[in-house]
Amino acid sequence: MLVSYTDLSFNDIREQIPGLLFGSTVLTQLFLGNNRLTGPLPAYKDENLVNIDVSYNCLSGSIPSWINRQNLQM
Repeated sequence: MLVSYTDLSFNDIREQIPGLLFGSTVLTQLFLGNNRLTGPLPAYKDENLVNIDVSYNCLSGSIPSWINRQNLQM
């Protein structure tokens, strides 16, 4: 099992979420909460990325289909 994670929470990031983060094959956990991220969530997410926190941001747009996957924790 992969044990790699990235925590960029509480960094006052003010950009769109780079799709590259969600497409990474080595990340299993990605924490982006409490920033000022804008725009939509990426349309694609690698299957290894199972724990995502994007809370307390300024996201907009449609909800991608990967939100409904059973192994995803948000």
